[in-house]
Amino acid sequence: MITSLGEVLQISSFSCEKMGNGPDENEDAYAVHPDGISLAVSDGASGGYCSRVLADFVVSHYTDSPVQDLDPTAFCLWLGEPVSQWRATIPWPDLKWYQEEKARRGAFATLLGVSFFDHVLRPDVVCWEATAVGDSCLFLVGEEGVKLVFPLSSPSDFDDFPPLISSREDLNREAALLDSVNGRTWLTGCCGLLCAGEALLLATDALAQWLLASYFPQLQKFEELSLSVIESHALVAREEGTLKNDDVTGILIRLGSTMGGMES
Repeated sequence: MITSLGEVLQISSFSCEKMGNGPDENEDAYAVHPDGISLAVSDGASGGYCSRVLADFVVSHYTDSPVQDLDPTAFCLWLGEPVSQWRATIPWPDLKWYQEEKARRGAFATLLGVSFFDHVLRPDVVCWEATAVGDSCLFLVGEEGVKLVFPLSSPSDFDDFPPLISSREDLNREAALLDSVNGRTWLTGCCGLLCAGEALLLATDALAQWLLASYFPQLQKFEELSLSVIESHALVAREEGTLKNDDVTGILIRLGSTMGGMES
């Protein structure tokens, strides 16, 4: 009997910086737990100060300790560790006055995390739950097509002002109190099953919007969904201008007999 996620999950991933930027300027971050039990992507907001650093800490914290409580106040407490880590990395005494001013305004990032129930009774189905702040999206794809998109569901849902996590605790508390940012729910969650023949795909915003608008409507064989093929098509689409020139990151999870490690 299969009892470990490591025996049934196959995971692949990629991340590519915005055209014209170097790899060290990629503000997307992602992380996968060594046992495959949890995964996360985050898009660091370019308007913040060292937002990629915050994004890195957020995804690492999620894979180590997935969100268990969707109560916004509890989520603020959960954010305490990555926020503290971000603060500790900033060399405050060495900052120029204008750098300090921007740093005090804060860093900002999205979060999309997925965790699985560790104990597997059947090799053809696993239970998952997801947590999201912002516009990074989760797709559940079966042989017949896209079965679920979370937290956004249409290309028109994307804009320049998604809900975000902040390095400033006061802004996180304000978002938690209102549970709303720019008219959108700050913290959302969903759960479901991943069955044999299906895949879960995590994507940061530019990639997710393009998948909804262009890629999935034209895809004929969903059972052949491949992250390497998505990556190659996405990079061509970005050069052609049909995909926004932005950092793009994706993680694909399938069921299989053995766990595939992360494939960059």
